[in-house]
Amino acid sequence: RGDNDRLREAVVGLRGESASATLQALLQVAKGSIDRQLEAEKLHLENETHDEEDDGALYALLEEEDDLLQHCTDAIGYLIKSFKADFFPVFESKIEPVYAPLLRVHDAPSTMLPALRCCATCVFDDAVEHLGPLAVEKYAASLLSAVLKESACNDKDGLEHW
Repeated sequence: RGDNDRLREAVVGLRGESASATLQALLQVAKGSIDRQLEAEKLHLENETHDEEDDGALYALLEEEDDLLQHCTDAIGYLIKSFKADFFPVFESKIEPVYAPLLRVHDAPSTMLPALRCCATCVFDDAVEHLGPLAVEKYAASLLSAVLKESACNDKDGLEHW
């Protein structure tokens, strides 16, 4: 069994305060990973003298952070799938503020990292699929827009995450 199978089993069994505490911890870790990735990319872009060693260090950091964020995103997805429509208010108040800025990056020129866009797309896809009609009404159009814009993107690195 893989890490995701064990993670899914652990998350699906959560209820009440345990689920709330788990979600809070997952969002804290996810937000930290997002912030570290954005800061590393920003510093790298600002450094006009970076070399192959700098590029390699950035790549290693982003790869490690991407793995961490993907696991958090998967666990959040398991919560969404477990609690279904009852989870919509929690999604709207807790998860949306963390992931929505990553989905809306297409509205303006951005250097947003493809892995971040991909994780946001996955979270909102789970929301639209499992949280009921309110989620479809609120998120489907922006999710579709982001997916269509991403599919038209010529960024090879971005396509690797899809």
